[in-house]
Amino acid sequence: MRPNLKAFLSTARGIPDYILEDYNNNFGLDIPLTDDSGQRQNILNPVTFRKKAKSKNNQEALKFIDFFDNEFKNLKNESVVKLLFEKRNITIHRTSPSVRGEIQATITEKISISESVSVIVRDKDGNIKQQSNTKENKEEHTKPSERTISTKWFFEDYPQREVPEVCHSLLEKMKDFAKKVYEKFPIEYSAE
Repeated sequence: MRPNLKAFLSTARGIPDYILEDYNNNFGLDIPLTDDSGQRQNILNPVTFRKKAKSKNNQEALKFIDFFDNEFKNLKNESVVKLLFEKRNITIHRTSPSVRGEIQATITEKISISESVSVIVRDKDGNIKQQSNTKENKEEHTKPSERTISTKWFFEDYPQREVPEVCHSLLEKMKDFAKKVYEKFPIEYSAE
């Protein structure tokens, strides 16, 4: 659970960065992946994007970054996004997210009950006068063995909703964000 959660948080937070890279390429801003010393670092961000768009006098890129910034600010102010972006920062820079699991196990076993009666009637000398056996009567009271284990995960500091539900909510919000951006500023991709 924890490695998958860490990977999800990192990837989800990276979506806006990938969008910026798409538009860096689309608008021909040529913001490189590395700085002048060859160090890989995040030199593509809204500040550097805006600065490069101004230096190239690219009005469409400036409109884009204004829209992007505004939408991203709104997105980051939503409670689920704020919560999970904070968790992502803690996870990347400090420690794993604190989650707790609630595990419920149900084990059902097969129970068979059978009964039979043997009757022997003897005379006073001990001779068998009559003998009878009832047929064995079997009853099954449960289904064959079943095991059901369910686990629910919650953030320690946010027990209102399960972790997958909260993560799904973030993913939906990120999809909505990306959709707004790409609909407002469509990109034509060439098949290369």
